[in-house]
Amino acid sequence: MASQVVRQGKRSEEQNSEVIEMRAALARKIAAQVRTAGEKVTAIPGFRLYRRTAPTACNAATYEPSLTVFVQGKKRINLGETTYLCDESSFLLTSIDVPVVSQIVAASEAVPMLSMHLVLDMAVVRDILGQEEFH
Repeated sequence: MASQVVRQGKRSEEQNSEVIEMRAALARKIAAQVRTAGEKVTAIPGFRLYRRTAPTACNAATYEPSLTVFVQGKKRINLGETTYLCDESSFLLTSIDVPVVSQIVAASEAVPMLSMHLVLDMAVVRDILGQEEFH
């Protein structure tokens, strides 16, 4: 029994180090594509990469249906009375337009906030989810 726990612990540590390395590789790839602060529109429709190098003031916005993966840095998102702190361990998925107040809280030149954003075409999402293999 104790050897199983030790093996599971080692497996968990290996998985954690793999996740950390994959995240670091993704951060390097985004940083290579977006060399200065701002947004990079890619050749893929609706797919953007972001690099922010300083904290920001609160900003009111409406998030459209989309998937955002936070790779490095931290962003606070307020939705109604709920606050979400998004960092490299989180993503944001919305299926409707959502009014938010957001603020980048951890970003610098040395360690910028890096993220990927994909706008979702909800008609396509509904079509995919309506296919038989998803039932």
